[in-house]
Amino acid sequence: MKDLVFPGACLLCLLLSLSPHLPAWSQKFSIPEGYPESLRQQRDDDTAALIEDLNNPQLWKQLSHVYMNLADDLLTNTSEKIEASFPFIFYLQSC
Repeated sequence: MKDLVFPGACLLCLLLSLSPHLPAWSQKFSIPEGYPESLRQQRDDDTAALIEDLNNPQLWKQLSHVYMNLADDLLTNTSEKIEASFPFIFYLQSC
């Protein structure tokens, strides 16, 4: 039992020293305001940027993720979900 006192005290000190930072960590990984409806605006913005630079793989990847999030989090109709996956499939084929 005495062997666990020092490690336990160290762990307690570590947790207490990190506790002021926990709210910042939770905000970093929280869902943004207006999500998932904001995905439509993000889709439109990313599409406009892609039209300007069709050869940019980062934009294709970013737009693909938006469409996959649309299919996962916003769309309910199966045909809409399939249609939303097309840019992602196109991106994978171009890699």
